[in-house]
Amino acid sequence: MDRLFIKAQLTEADVSVGRWKEAETLAREVLEESIAIHGESHAETIVVKNQLALMLSDQGRWDEAVSIQKAILQYQEERLGPNHPITLQFTSSLVQSLIELGNYDEAEHWMNKVVTTRDAVWGKDSPDTLLSLMDEARLLDAKGCFKDAESLEREALEGCKRLLGQDHLYTLDCTMNLAQSMILRYDLEGAEQLAEECVAAYTRTRGAQHPDTLRSMGSLAMVYKECGKWRESERMDQLALHNLRDTLGPLHHFTLQSMNGLGHDYWKLNRLEEAEELLVQAVRGQTDVLGEEHRDTLDSRRILANVYADQKKLDLAMTTLEAALQASIKALGKQHRDTLSTAHNLATIYDDLGDIHKAIKLEEEILEICRSSLDPDDGVLLGTASNLAMSYLDFQNQKARRSTHIGRGGCQRKDGNRRRRVPFARPEYTRSLLCCFRETRRRERDA
Repeated sequence: MDRLFIKAQLTEADVSVGRWKEAETLAREVLEESIAIHGESHAETIVVKNQLALMLSDQGRWDEAVSIQKAILQYQEERLGPNHPITLQFTSSLVQSLIELGNYDEAEHWMNKVVTTRDAVWGKDSPDTLLSLMDEARLLDAKGCFKDAESLEREALEGCKRLLGQDHLYTLDCTMNLAQSMILRYDLEGAEQLAEECVAAYTRTRGAQHPDTLRSMGSLAMVYKECGKWRESERMDQLALHNLRDTLGPLHHFTLQSMNGLGHDYWKLNRLEEAEELLVQAVRGQTDVLGEEHRDTLDSRRILANVYADQKKLDLAMTTLEAALQASIKALGKQHRDTLSTAHNLATIYDDLGDIHKAIKLEEEILEICRSSLDPDDGVLLGTASNLAMSYLDFQNQKARRSTHIGRGGCQRKDGNRRRRVPFARPEYTRSLLCCFRETRRRERDA
């Protein structure tokens, strides 16, 4: 078993510096040897399987992670029973992955099992209970129940402060979660204040160069983006990127996320050449390290396509979005909001290129899906409906066909109407950072 232990340690070392492929190869070797020595359902094998699932989720390969987590959960229920504390921990991890995958109904099914038993199994003031409150709030946010989500997040935050202290890592994670929810409710001033307090606390407790501090800077930059404070966001992203490159290396997952964020800032500040250069680097690195279907890779492609559109490089914008759309459908499904956002922007590019028939066909498909899967006031649905109406007018009045001017906010018509591209400063993106924070805490706890 000493050999397996050494390999497991090497796997963790590879993960810590972002060498995902090497880490996964080693993890699978450890798993095969553990199965050969102990069997499929042995506790040691379960631990290795869980580490592999966490590794896959870190890379955004949520469907593969979910498959492993479900198998683990079945073993644990048979071995320990459905209400054992460890079984409940694995159930909670499965909920997180299902939320990231966008399978909200299935996530709610498993979340209900956690909710009905967590107080009796873990205790009301257990850190596991507080973490599950945060997960429940994330699910409610994803389903648009923002008021209920805020109530749970405040309950979790107060519990963390009382039980663990103001500067505990769980407390800081919960505070950042609450800041993101406040954005969804348009309390931008309150969200900004909370996020700034978090960065200060991480700096004080973990040090200015610690990866947790640097990731919190990335989260604060996303809050600034939502507030429209692009220069403040640029300053924070530049500082985080510089230090992440030195601390974790140029190809680490979080370094590439920071590169994406700074490229986004440059785009919004109309520094298009700098944005293009940085985002091309981010896409290449994320494709190599994380894969084409990872949500970070898809997000970088979408922003890069917007940069191309603003540079009037419409053919490049089209091919970039077409590739992103196919990858998003494969990874997340047609009804996922990210997929619909990508399709919406692609339809806008088709119209910019003068392919009105293709634009209308795609917009009609998007609108039908949006009506069945999104809230009536969702930005993607409203933007698609508006663009489709304009496409119908263009189609009916070919003699007065418009000319387009690509601008920073969308496509400008001669009559002053503006086609809308969906922005990608998304609270959901920052929540993926926060999910990584929670998985780090779970790793520390399990160790």
